[in-house]
Amino acid sequence: MEVSGAVNVYVCEKCGGKTVTVNRDEGVTPFMISCRVNNVGCGGHAQSSFYRVDQTQTPGWEWYRPDEAELATLEPEWQDHIKSGGLNLRKLDAIGREKYGHRVRRG
Repeated sequence: MEVSGAVNVYVCEKCGGKTVTVNRDEGVTPFMISCRVNNVGCGGHAQSSFYRVDQTQTPGWEWYRPDEAELATLEPEWQDHIKSGGLNLRKLDAIGREKYGHRVRRG
């Protein structure tokens, strides 16, 4: 179980692209995810670096614990993952990245 605020990098086995994530909440994250490079991915699968990465990297994605209403909208396998202590993944906007101390907006 990883702690909130921890940064991880998933590296795509197909294109070599990197997806930088951060944990909003404490919980379990998957070993593999679909490639999300350039927000669309290449169709490949990205493997976790197991948090053995530079923790000052700016994340583009956030692992979080969804509320009950959102949980009900997820696929059954994701519901099981979350009910077992897992987290869900969503894209961060500039304001979201700044919540983690990464200044990305001008001004």
